[in-house]
Amino acid sequence: GSMLALILFPFLVEVLLDSNGQSWMWTLIYVFYSAVILFVGWQYKNVNGTTLSDHKAESEGQSISRMHVTGWFLFPAMASVMFLAITNYLCQDVAVIPFLWISPLAIYLLSFILCFDHPRWYNRRFFASLSVLGITYISLLYYRDIADIFLFNPIGLENLLTDLYDNMLLRFVVALGVLFSICMMCHGELTRCKPEAGRLTQFYLSISVGGALGGLFVTVVCPLVFTGYVEYHFGLVAAFLIAAVILIREVIGKGSLKQACITLLVGLAAGLNVGAQWDILQVDRIAASRNFYGTLRVVQKDELDVMPAQRRLVHGRIIHGVQLADAGQHGTPTSYYNAESGVATTLKLMHEREAIHVGVVGLGVGTLATYGREDDQYTFFEINPAVVDYANEHFTFLSKTKAQVNTIVADGRLGLESLDEEVLDLLVIDAFSSDSIPAHLLTVEAMEIYQRVVKDDGLIALHLSNNHLNLLPVVVNAADHLRLAVRAFKTPGNPEVAADNALWVIVGEDQNVMQQLRTMGGGGYTPSVQDAKHVPLWTDKYSSLWHVLGE
Repeated sequence: GSMLALILFPFLVEVLLDSNGQSWMWTLIYVFYSAVILFVGWQYKNVNGTTLSDHKAESEGQSISRMHVTGWFLFPAMASVMFLAITNYLCQDVAVIPFLWISPLAIYLLSFILCFDHPRWYNRRFFASLSVLGITYISLLYYRDIADIFLFNPIGLENLLTDLYDNMLLRFVVALGVLFSICMMCHGELTRCKPEAGRLTQFYLSISVGGALGGLFVTVVCPLVFTGYVEYHFGLVAAFLIAAVILIREVIGKGSLKQACITLLVGLAAGLNVGAQWDILQVDRIAASRNFYGTLRVVQKDELDVMPAQRRLVHGRIIHGVQLADAGQHGTPTSYYNAESGVATTLKLMHEREAIHVGVVGLGVGTLATYGREDDQYTFFEINPAVVDYANEHFTFLSKTKAQVNTIVADGRLGLESLDEEVLDLLVIDAFSSDSIPAHLLTVEAMEIYQRVVKDDGLIALHLSNNHLNLLPVVVNAADHLRLAVRAFKTPGNPEVAADNALWVIVGEDQNVMQQLRTMGGGGYTPSVQDAKHVPLWTDKYSSLWHVLGE
């Protein structure tokens, strides 16, 4: 049931029903479910004359060790930690792809289904061995340069581990395989600790508490204590040690030579894993932090080929902003805001006015402020306070601009709702680069808010660059619904000035201003409204990534 719901919701329910329809559907399902539970409880309140008291009496003589009770909490907690940790690892460091979170959750649920269905699905020696090998392989990849030089290059396998590490699909498959083996090991050991019927309530309650504690550790404790996804590396070491203990216990009494070989190999692998996972955490960085919104790192990249030395603000694989390291080029606009981008072309048009007020949702490192002139005003809305701190402490776009800068820590839409009507000449919306799209910033209702705060002759610029989602039809549909004109700019990158490929969409109500924008060139084009009609209109009650995935 859980697996079916997991698969159906993003691909069927969310696509077909708006929020009201989903609310009614879940309400009816819960009412039906409650009725079935009451009916079943009434029918089986006393099966074959056996009562709860009888089960308790039967189990009074059963002795359960503290080790078993500890396992009731430890194994589900370990599986929960690794499920969340590997999900974070895959979605942040391997690939930023929508719906990617479904795979690890499906594997987590599958391991539960298999282990509690029948003991035949769990072979402890096999899954413990698989966990040891998988975790050791992940650790060995960290030492790929050394291993290639001394192990693989001499035998003709040039840069084997480096090539394996660079293969994102393989890393994804290995991570899911390791998660499956760990979850099968944890849930399999859990079923081996299953007590008699009289203690099942305590058993299943302990499983729930253990899983919840693992989730709280990752989602609450770790963001408060650590600056990175440390639980992933600690979890791998802990899972390896559990698997190692199982393997060693399995060979006890199997012959001294076999015991010695297994113990020696497991011991060597333990040293490799502990050393590698610890070394991975010693990453060179200028600054790092973690909070509810994820991890942030400020890193320095040296000059490489045509790419100049630069400083970056990164969140997993998402780059939030870039500044050239050369002090003489600190004011050079980079990344998606480079001098050839659509937003730069729009600002050139805006600069024909004496002074402008620019609102920006999404601070990054404050790159847009470099376009500011005296008497201009830039108001940034940023939901993550750590981004604001790093933009001010480690980058100079905000401090060196000639414009007046105001930074407000708030959700962009809520922040804009607090503004007076028609106060902005240009509103820039830049929050769509990752797989976690804030859909509430792309709905018709959001566009109406943008219209309210922008002057009649003002413009709205939306940054829609995304590797996996084509959000252009969403904006075109909303603009068409509100009778607004649209102009899109798709510009190529240039690594020599740290400029990235960028897609900017400019929306405006004043036809004269939009006509002026059309004459600016800059690689602009007018997107077809008809071509966008295959994507349903996004509202606060309905949005679905399925229609814009992979276009």
